[in-house]
Amino acid sequence: MSYIRVKKIKKKSGNEYEYAYLVENKWKKRLKGGKKGARQKVKAFLGRNYKRSIVNDIDFFEYSKIDDVSQYVNSNSLKQIVKDLVKWEFYRHDIKDVIVDWNNNSIRNYKNKVVLQMNEGFLCNDTLRKLIRFRFKSEEEHAGIALAKVFVDSGLQIPQEVFVKLFEKIS
Repeated sequence: MSYIRVKKIKKKSGNEYEYAYLVENKWKKRLKGGKKGARQKVKAFLGRNYKRSIVNDIDFFEYSKIDDVSQYVNSNSLKQIVKDLVKWEFYRHDIKDVIVDWNNNSIRNYKNKVVLQMNEGFLCNDTLRKLIRFRFKSEEEHAGIALAKVFVDSGLQIPQEVFVKLFEKIS
């Protein structure tokens, strides 16, 4: 199982920055010296981490001018709904210096990879791709949990009504 780990790195200038990595734990029964324990292996460098808090507290339906949730979900693809949620979160968190390339499903600050830590998760290239390419692989009971986990991991808040209609549409 992999997850995102944030590490603080101190530069020669004295400034301290946070960087995010995709890591995986592996349990080792015996190591040199006879010690047991978990060891982390870095799978990928995700980019510099930026923590963001809510500045503009506005409802998704008000921001997107949505009157009928069923019509909105049925007339839009998963990718378009994710685009709308990202635009809403960028507005709520006052993010102006980050670009989302929807052709490559990547998030950048000029040329560099970026990780946005907001709400309860991290929005980065990895979590954005997992969200857009989400497909059900298991029973319906676990599929809803998997979809919710992908949204939480990405740091995007999705209104309950939109989540329920989206789940009905893609299941």
